[in-house]
Amino acid sequence: MSSLSPSRITELSPRECWENLRQAQHGIGRLAFIDPAKPPGSAPELLPVNFILNGPEVIMRTGGGLINAAARSEVAGTFEIDSLRVSSTAAHDIGWSVVVHGRLNRVTDAMVRRYLELGRLAPSAGGFKPNFVRLEIESISGRKIWPLALDAAGAPPGPATDDPATHEPVTDGSVTDLPRTEDPMPDQKDSA
Repeated sequence: MSSLSPSRITELSPRECWENLRQAQHGIGRLAFIDPAKPPGSAPELLPVNFILNGPEVIMRTGGGLINAAARSEVAGTFEIDSLRVSSTAAHDIGWSVVVHGRLNRVTDAMVRRYLELGRLAPSAGGFKPNFVRLEIESISGRKIWPLALDAAGAPPGPATDDPATHEPVTDGSVTDLPRTEDPMPDQKDSA
């Protein structure tokens, strides 16, 4: 006989999604889209990209490949970023995932391109990447996985048991092996 464990996944509010996205910029996310050169019904491409935010847009730097071609065709795209802190037992893992949907297009404004070229968005993989692509965010959603820590009534932590100051689950202190990180992806300051 197996016992079902309570769900450890809760939805993030839009504000929490934006905050996680802001803190993770300059990191690596994943961009999914359908290659416009492939026949209808083809599997989506899924590529790692480094990114920054510019208002309601995810900005990526790329060469002349698939992402640039998709942006020229203004195809729909999905961007995902996540963070997971793994502990010695899966029951104490904690993390989040944010997904944004929108339309890809090229950044052509000269002033924005100059700002980005001054080091605001350097390609992680190096190489010549002269193109800037934006995903204009149309929707944003996210989820959080909580460590398994039940309250006195046996319920999993969730929005009703969050500490309003930190948005971390209120526990009995048994999850001490997971230090809180204020900024999981420290902002990389411009070197230029």
